[in-house]
Amino acid sequence: MPYVVTENCIACKYMDCVDVCPVECFYEGENMLVIHPDQCIDCGICERECPAAAIRPDTEPGLHVWLDLNRHYSGIWPRVHQKRAPPDNADIMNGAAAKFSIFRKSGSGRLARRRMSHTLKLIDGGAVNHAHLPLKGSTTPAVSPREFKDAMSALAFTVAVASSAHGGERIGRTITSFMPLSAEPPLLMISIDASSRMVDLVAASRRFSVAALSRGQEEIADVFAGKGNLPDRFSIGQWDSWPSGSPRLAGALLSLDCELVGSVDVADHILFVGAITESIPDPSRKALLWSDRSYTGRETRG
Repeated sequence: MPYVVTENCIACKYMDCVDVCPVECFYEGENMLVIHPDQCIDCGICERECPAAAIRPDTEPGLHVWLDLNRHYSGIWPRVHQKRAPPDNADIMNGAAAKFSIFRKSGSGRLARRRMSHTLKLIDGGAVNHAHLPLKGSTTPAVSPREFKDAMSALAFTVAVASSAHGGERIGRTITSFMPLSAEPPLLMISIDASSRMVDLVAASRRFSVAALSRGQEEIADVFAGKGNLPDRFSIGQWDSWPSGSPRLAGALLSLDCELVGSVDVADHILFVGAITESIPDPSRKALLWSDRSYTGRETRG
Protein backbone atom coordinates (compact mmCIF):
# COMPACT_ATOMS: atom_id res chain seq x y z
CA MET A 1 0.00 0.00 0.00
CA PRO A 2 2.26 2.87 -1.14
CA TYR A 3 1.38 6.46 -0.40
CA VAL A 4 0.91 9.06 -3.13
CA VAL A 5 0.90 12.86 -3.27
CA THR A 6 -2.32 14.42 -4.58
CA GLU A 7 -3.39 17.85 -5.80
CA ASN A 8 -3.67 19.16 -2.23
CA CYS A 9 0.12 19.50 -2.17
CA ILE A 10 1.02 23.14 -1.45
CA ALA A 11 4.19 23.31 -3.47
CA CYS A 12 6.75 22.22 -0.87
CA LYS A 13 5.69 25.04 1.46
CA TYR A 14 6.61 23.00 4.54
CA MET A 15 8.33 19.82 3.34
CA ASP A 16 8.23 18.23 6.79
CA CYS A 17 7.29 15.04 4.98
CA VAL A 18 10.71 15.01 3.33
CA ASP A 19 12.45 15.47 6.67
CA VAL A 20 10.85 12.41 8.25
CA CYS A 21 10.98 9.99 5.28
CA PRO A 22 13.41 7.18 6.20
CA VAL A 23 13.99 6.02 2.62
CA GLU A 24 14.12 9.37 0.76
CA CYS A 25 11.41 8.47 -1.76
CA PHE A 26 10.27 12.05 -2.48
CA TYR A 27 10.94 13.83 -5.77
CA GLU A 28 10.59 17.56 -6.32
CA GLY A 29 8.91 19.48 -9.11
CA GLU A 30 8.32 23.19 -9.43
CA ASN A 31 4.79 23.03 -8.06
CA MET A 32 4.56 19.95 -5.87
CA LEU A 33 6.27 16.80 -4.61
CA VAL A 34 5.66 13.20 -5.66
CA ILE A 35 6.45 9.85 -4.05
CA HIS A 36 8.07 7.00 -5.94
CA PRO A 37 5.53 4.18 -5.35
CA ASP A 38 8.13 1.43 -5.70
CA GLN A 39 10.46 3.02 -3.14
CA CYS A 40 7.80 3.83 -0.54
CA ILE A 41 7.91 1.38 2.41
CA ASP A 42 4.36 2.22 3.55
CA CYS A 43 5.45 3.51 6.94
CA GLY A 44 2.90 6.35 6.85
CA ILE A 45 5.10 8.79 8.78
CA CYS A 46 4.95 11.42 6.06
CA GLU A 47 1.15 11.36 5.98
CA ARG A 48 0.97 12.60 9.57
CA GLU A 49 3.41 15.43 8.85
CA CYS A 50 1.53 16.88 5.85
CA PRO A 51 -0.52 19.95 6.89
CA ALA A 52 -2.54 19.89 3.66
CA ALA A 53 -3.65 16.22 3.78
CA ALA A 54 -2.01 15.81 0.36
CA ILE A 55 -0.40 12.43 1.12
CA ARG A 56 -2.88 9.57 0.93
CA PRO A 57 -2.70 5.76 0.73
CA ASP A 58 -3.27 4.51 -2.81
CA THR A 59 -6.09 2.25 -1.58
CA GLU A 60 -8.45 5.21 -1.37
CA PRO A 61 -10.99 5.40 -4.23
CA GLY A 62 -9.97 7.40 -7.28
CA LEU A 63 -6.29 7.65 -6.45
CA HIS A 64 -5.08 5.35 -9.25
CA VAL A 65 -4.59 8.37 -11.53
CA TRP A 66 -2.39 10.03 -8.91
CA LEU A 67 -0.48 6.79 -8.40
CA ASP A 68 0.37 6.80 -12.11
CA LEU A 69 1.29 10.49 -12.01
CA ASN A 70 3.55 10.00 -8.98
CA ARG A 71 5.29 7.11 -10.72
CA HIS A 72 5.69 9.11 -13.94
CA TYR A 73 7.20 12.24 -12.39
CA SER A 74 9.41 10.41 -9.89
CA GLY A 75 11.20 9.10 -12.98
CA ILE A 76 11.72 12.65 -14.29
CA TRP A 77 12.12 15.02 -11.34
CA PRO A 78 15.18 15.02 -9.06
CA ARG A 79 15.07 13.35 -5.66
CA VAL A 80 14.78 15.73 -2.72
CA HIS A 81 16.59 14.79 0.49
CA GLN A 82 15.99 17.66 2.91
CA LYS A 83 13.60 20.43 3.78
CA ARG A 84 14.12 23.70 1.95
CA ALA A 85 12.42 27.06 1.62
CA PRO A 86 9.20 27.04 -0.43
CA PRO A 87 9.29 28.12 -4.09
CA ASP A 88 8.21 31.61 -5.08
CA ASN A 89 4.83 30.43 -6.35
CA ALA A 90 3.90 28.39 -3.27
CA ASP A 91 1.06 30.71 -2.26
CA ILE A 92 -0.32 30.71 -5.81
CA MET A 93 -0.40 26.92 -5.96
CA ASN A 94 -1.93 26.60 -2.49
CA GLY A 95 -5.40 25.24 -3.17
CA ALA A 96 -4.99 25.44 -6.96
CA ALA A 97 -7.70 23.52 -8.80
CA ALA A 98 -7.19 21.00 -11.60
CA LYS A 99 -3.59 20.35 -10.67
CA PHE A 100 -3.78 16.99 -12.44
CA SER A 101 -4.49 18.82 -15.70
CA ILE A 102 -1.63 21.22 -15.03
CA PHE A 103 0.81 18.38 -14.68
CA ARG A 104 -0.24 16.71 -17.92
CA LYS A 105 0.76 19.80 -19.90
CA SER A 106 4.02 19.76 -21.76
CA GLY A 107 6.85 20.90 -19.49
CA SER A 108 4.66 21.35 -16.40
CA GLY A 109 6.72 21.29 -13.23
CA ARG A 110 9.66 19.74 -14.99
CA LEU A 111 13.04 20.48 -13.38
CA ALA A 112 15.22 17.77 -14.80
CA ARG A 113 14.96 14.66 -16.94
CA ARG A 114 16.83 11.59 -15.85
CA ARG A 115 18.54 9.10 -18.12
CA MET A 116 16.98 5.66 -17.83
CA SER A 117 19.37 2.73 -18.01
CA HIS A 118 18.36 -0.35 -19.93
CA THR A 119 20.01 -3.55 -21.08
CA LEU A 120 19.71 -4.79 -24.65
CA LYS A 121 20.25 -8.41 -25.59
CA LEU A 122 22.45 -8.90 -28.64
CA ILE A 123 21.87 -11.54 -31.31
CA ASP A 124 24.91 -13.49 -30.17
CA GLY A 125 23.56 -13.66 -26.63
CA GLY A 126 25.63 -10.85 -25.16
CA ALA A 127 24.31 -7.68 -23.66
CA VAL A 128 25.06 -3.99 -23.85
CA ASN A 129 23.94 -1.15 -21.60
CA HIS A 130 22.51 1.99 -23.11
CA ALA A 131 20.63 5.05 -21.94
CA HIS A 132 17.68 6.95 -23.34
CA LEU A 133 18.84 10.47 -24.07
CA PRO A 134 16.60 13.35 -23.03
CA LEU A 135 15.12 15.51 -25.75
CA LYS A 136 17.22 18.58 -26.38
CA GLY A 137 17.84 21.25 -28.97
CA SER A 138 19.72 20.37 -32.12
CA THR A 139 23.42 21.21 -32.21
CA THR A 140 23.11 22.08 -35.90
CA PRO A 141 20.59 24.52 -37.41
CA ALA A 142 17.19 22.94 -38.03
CA VAL A 143 15.00 23.62 -41.01
CA SER A 144 12.40 26.34 -40.64
CA PRO A 145 8.77 25.50 -39.78
CA ARG A 146 7.82 26.39 -43.35
CA GLU A 147 10.47 24.06 -44.79
CA PHE A 148 9.27 21.33 -42.46
CA LYS A 149 5.65 21.73 -43.56
CA ASP A 150 6.62 21.85 -47.24
CA ALA A 151 8.68 18.67 -46.85
CA MET A 152 5.90 16.81 -45.01
CA SER A 153 3.35 17.84 -47.64
CA ALA A 154 5.08 15.51 -50.09
CA LEU A 155 4.05 12.52 -47.99
CA ALA A 156 0.66 10.81 -47.74
CA PHE A 157 -0.95 10.31 -44.33
CA THR A 158 -4.01 8.40 -43.22
CA VAL A 159 -6.56 10.86 -41.81
CA ALA A 160 -8.01 9.89 -38.44
CA VAL A 161 -10.02 11.28 -35.55
CA ALA A 162 -8.66 10.71 -32.05
CA SER A 163 -11.16 11.13 -29.24
CA SER A 164 -11.64 10.68 -25.52
CA ALA A 165 -14.44 11.02 -22.96
CA HIS A 166 -14.61 11.59 -19.24
CA GLY A 167 -17.21 12.87 -16.78
CA GLY A 168 -19.86 13.41 -19.44
CA GLU A 169 -17.49 15.40 -21.68
CA ARG A 170 -16.09 14.13 -24.97
CA ILE A 171 -13.58 15.69 -27.33
CA GLY A 172 -12.14 14.68 -30.67
CA ARG A 173 -9.42 16.01 -32.97
CA THR A 174 -8.46 15.26 -36.55
CA ILE A 175 -4.93 13.84 -36.62
CA THR A 176 -2.46 12.44 -39.11
CA SER A 177 0.27 11.80 -36.52
CA PHE A 178 -0.37 8.30 -35.24
CA MET A 179 1.39 5.00 -35.69
CA PRO A 180 1.47 1.40 -34.47
CA LEU A 181 4.40 0.73 -32.15
CA SER A 182 4.38 -3.02 -31.60
CA ALA A 183 2.32 -6.17 -32.10
CA GLU A 184 3.33 -7.88 -28.85
CA PRO A 185 1.91 -6.13 -26.93
CA PRO A 186 -0.32 -4.30 -29.44
CA LEU A 187 0.47 -0.60 -28.93
CA LEU A 188 -0.57 2.55 -30.76
CA MET A 189 0.83 6.07 -30.42
CA ILE A 190 -0.95 9.35 -31.12
CA SER A 191 0.34 12.93 -31.02
CA ILE A 192 -1.86 15.63 -29.45
CA ASP A 193 -1.21 19.35 -29.07
CA ALA A 194 -0.28 19.93 -25.41
CA SER A 195 -2.66 22.90 -25.18
CA SER A 196 -5.69 20.82 -26.22
CA ARG A 197 -8.42 20.03 -23.72
CA MET A 198 -8.21 16.46 -25.03
CA VAL A 199 -4.95 16.03 -23.11
CA ASP A 200 -6.88 16.47 -19.87
CA LEU A 201 -9.56 13.95 -20.85
CA VAL A 202 -7.05 11.29 -21.90
CA ALA A 203 -5.13 11.77 -18.65
CA ALA A 204 -8.29 11.59 -16.54
CA SER A 205 -9.97 8.68 -18.30
CA ARG A 206 -6.74 6.78 -19.03
CA ARG A 207 -8.21 5.96 -22.44
CA PHE A 208 -8.50 7.21 -26.01
CA SER A 209 -9.99 5.93 -29.25
CA VAL A 210 -8.95 6.36 -32.88
CA ALA A 211 -11.07 6.18 -36.03
CA ALA A 212 -9.07 5.97 -39.26
CA LEU A 213 -11.38 7.67 -41.75
CA SER A 214 -12.58 6.22 -45.02
CA ARG A 215 -13.29 7.89 -48.33
CA GLY A 216 -16.44 9.96 -48.12
CA GLN A 217 -15.76 11.07 -44.52
CA GLU A 218 -14.05 14.34 -45.48
CA GLU A 219 -16.70 16.39 -43.68
CA ILE A 220 -15.95 14.59 -40.44
CA ALA A 221 -12.25 15.30 -40.89
CA ASP A 222 -12.95 18.99 -41.55
CA VAL A 223 -15.26 19.40 -38.56
CA PHE A 224 -12.86 17.75 -36.10
CA ALA A 225 -10.07 19.90 -37.52
CA GLY A 226 -12.05 22.92 -36.33
CA LYS A 227 -13.70 24.05 -39.55
CA GLY A 228 -17.20 25.45 -39.13
CA ASN A 229 -16.86 26.03 -35.35
CA LEU A 230 -19.70 23.64 -34.58
CA PRO A 231 -20.70 23.55 -30.90
CA ASP A 232 -20.98 19.75 -31.09
CA ARG A 233 -18.55 18.14 -33.48
CA PHE A 234 -19.99 14.72 -32.73
CA SER A 235 -23.21 15.77 -34.49
CA ILE A 236 -21.37 15.05 -37.75
CA GLY A 237 -21.04 11.33 -38.43
CA GLN A 238 -22.63 8.38 -36.68
CA TRP A 239 -21.10 8.19 -33.23
CA ASP A 240 -21.74 5.81 -30.35
CA SER A 241 -19.48 4.47 -27.62
CA TRP A 242 -17.14 1.59 -27.00
CA PRO A 243 -17.91 -0.50 -23.90
CA SER A 244 -15.17 1.53 -22.21
CA GLY A 245 -17.12 4.74 -22.82
CA SER A 246 -14.74 6.14 -25.42
CA PRO A 247 -16.33 7.55 -28.62
CA ARG A 248 -16.71 5.18 -31.58
CA LEU A 249 -17.38 6.23 -35.19
CA ALA A 250 -19.44 4.09 -37.57
CA GLY A 251 -18.30 3.73 -41.15
CA ALA A 252 -14.60 4.16 -40.42
CA LEU A 253 -11.85 2.28 -42.21
CA LEU A 254 -10.56 1.13 -38.82
CA SER A 255 -11.83 1.80 -35.31
CA LEU A 256 -9.58 1.27 -32.27
CA ASP A 257 -10.12 1.64 -28.54
CA CYS A 258 -7.04 2.04 -26.38
CA GLU A 259 -6.06 2.04 -22.73
CA LEU A 260 -3.39 4.62 -21.90
CA VAL A 261 -0.11 2.99 -20.88
CA GLY A 262 2.36 5.85 -21.25
CA SER A 263 3.07 9.37 -22.47
CA VAL A 264 6.02 11.47 -23.57
CA ASP A 265 6.29 15.26 -23.69
CA VAL A 266 7.76 16.34 -27.04
CA ALA A 267 8.07 20.09 -27.62
CA ASP A 268 4.51 21.44 -27.92
CA HIS A 269 2.87 18.00 -28.27
CA ILE A 270 2.28 14.99 -26.04
CA LEU A 271 2.70 11.48 -27.39
CA PHE A 272 0.16 9.12 -25.85
CA VAL A 273 0.81 5.39 -26.05
CA GLY A 274 -2.19 3.10 -25.76
CA ALA A 275 -2.67 -0.65 -25.54
CA ILE A 276 -5.23 -1.59 -28.18
CA THR A 277 -8.15 -3.27 -26.41
CA GLU A 278 -10.74 -3.24 -29.23
CA SER A 279 -10.31 -3.27 -33.01
CA ILE A 280 -12.92 -3.17 -35.79
CA PRO A 281 -11.58 -2.99 -39.36
CA ASP A 282 -13.77 -2.63 -42.46
CA PRO A 283 -11.94 -4.16 -45.45
CA SER A 284 -14.66 -2.98 -47.83
CA ARG A 285 -13.64 0.67 -47.34
CA LYS A 286 -10.72 2.67 -48.71
CA ALA A 287 -8.52 4.99 -46.68
CA LEU A 288 -8.94 8.75 -46.74
CA LEU A 289 -5.47 10.21 -47.22
CA TRP A 290 -3.95 13.67 -46.81
CA SER A 291 -1.16 14.71 -49.19
CA ASP A 292 -0.02 17.95 -50.81
CA ARG A 293 -2.31 19.86 -48.43
CA SER A 294 -5.49 18.21 -49.69
CA TYR A 295 -7.45 14.98 -49.40
CA THR A 296 -6.61 12.14 -51.75
CA GLY A 297 -8.59 9.00 -52.28
CA ARG A 298 -11.82 10.99 -52.31
CA GLU A 299 -15.06 9.13 -52.87
CA THR A 300 -16.06 9.55 -56.51
CA ARG A 301 -19.63 10.73 -56.87
CA GLY A 302 -21.42 10.24 -60.22
